[in-house]
Formats: sequence, C-alpha cells, structure tokens
Amino acid sequence: MIQPEIQSSSYFQYYVLMGIALIFIVFVIFLVRYFWRQRLYFVKIPLLSPTEKHFLMTLNAINAGYFWIAPKVRVADVLHPSSNLSSDTWKKYFWKVSNKHFDFVLCDKESFEVVCVIELNDKSHNEYERIQRDELITEVCASAGLPLVWVIAKRDYDKKALTESLRHAIANPPQKRNLT
Repeated sequence: MIQPEIQSSSYFQYYVLMGIALIFIVFVIFLVRYFWRQRLYFVKIPLLSPTEKHFLMTLNAINAGYFWIAPKVRVADVLHPSSNLSSDTWKKYFWKVSNKHFDFVLCDKESFEVVCVIELNDKSHNEYERIQRDELITEVCASAGLPLVWVIAKRDYDKKALTESLRHAIANPPQKRNLT
C-alpha cells in the first residue's frame, strides 16, 4: 500500500513540475514577444559596405591628417535651401534632399567647415532612380558651390590620381548658381 502513495506522489510532482515549466515557457514567450514589439529600431551593422570601407581606408591613407572624413552624412546636414525662399518653396527643396546622404564628406580639421563631398559609384548607380538621385546631388552641390568628386568603385585605387582629383576639386569649386 505504500507503493501506490509513492506513485501518486511521483505523478503529482511530475504534473507540478510540468505545470511550472509550462508557466515559465509561456512567461518567456510573452516577454520575448513584448520586448520584440517594443524595439522599433535596430542597429544596422556594419555602417559601411565593404566597398565603402575599402574606399575609406584609401581616403585615410592619402589624407595625411588634413581633413576629418565623415561617412554617410545626410545632404540636409550639409546643404539647405536659401532662406530667401517662401516657406512652401523652402520645404519643397528641403524635402528633395532630406532623405539622401553623401557617401563621404571632407571637413577642415580646424573649423569643421565642409570642404568637399565624395560620391562613390558602384553598379547600383546605373539604375534609373540612382541616376536621377545623382543628377540631383550634382545640381544641389553646383548650386551651393560645393566641390563634388565622383569616384568609381574599384578593387584598387590610384592614390596619386585620387589625391589630384580632390586637390583640383577643392582648389576649383563650382561657381554658385541658382537651381533651374
């Protein structure tokens, strides 16, 4: 008679442990789903593509400490429409560039003034939407008189030619003009 009590006691312990385990699993699932929904944003890793990273390393090699190099800077943080425009017109031109970014921005080491911007062109720049975007970037930089250097993405860069392109662009900025 003692044995059946031990058996029923074992069953009881088994069901209690299973119940606790089930409650724990449901609780964990609830927590995961709750916090997953709460996280609306996630860190994009890495910040630069392998092509952009390789180019940045090349820029750093030729920089010699003259400039701060900032990758992926929003165009609207560098350029903004003229304050002489009406509010509606200002917004129209601001929104054209607000969600776009420059691949690299060179800033003066002392003043942090933007000296030049660099766009790295890979195969995606042959797509229609990218071509339109590139034309807008060219127009906006020309309008502001901001030197813009286009570089074709490569496996290896001619550092001397790249240095000369940057020097030329910085020494000969485009004349400021109105957008058409």
